[in-house]
Amino acid sequence: MRAVAVLGASRDRRKYGNKSVRAHARAGWQVFPVNPQADEIEGFRAYRSLRDLPIRPIDRVSVYVPPEIGLTLLDDIAACQPSEVWLNPGSESDELIAAAESLGLPVLCACVCALQDHALSWAGRGGSAFSSAGGFSGVAVAAFFAAVFADGFGMRGGMR
Repeated sequence: MRAVAVLGASRDRRKYGNKSVRAHARAGWQVFPVNPQADEIEGFRAYRSLRDLPIRPIDRVSVYVPPEIGLTLLDDIAACQPSEVWLNPGSESDELIAAAESLGLPVLCACVCALQDHALSWAGRGGSAFSSAGGFSGVAVAAFFAAVFADGFGMRGGMR
């Protein structure tokens, strides 16, 4: 089972940090919510930091914290050895992206919740469609389509 750390997971079901936990769980991921103020989110044990996660490496880190906080967590993200780092809308900045890439992190700037839910509906209907809330990188969208059809939801092959 693939594993995801949701950095900035929220107990508030209206927030994307919570929606991500639910979307990944629906897709069959092993979910590790990270929030220093929570003990549990959506039935999953919450971890105070990425350093507290019980597994390494982790397949995906999905980020829902402001970029100035994300910058302070890059070493912890790198220590998780993720295959993918998703900077969701509001969590990205040019400075954060450059710093993450300088550490060799495979960064994607897109809303993983929306893509995850679209992929689930595509798989169920066998069709293809796409809707965007804006801000998606064409490369990330193309890589996502390739990954959905290649190996589920992963971004392999050194995507940056």
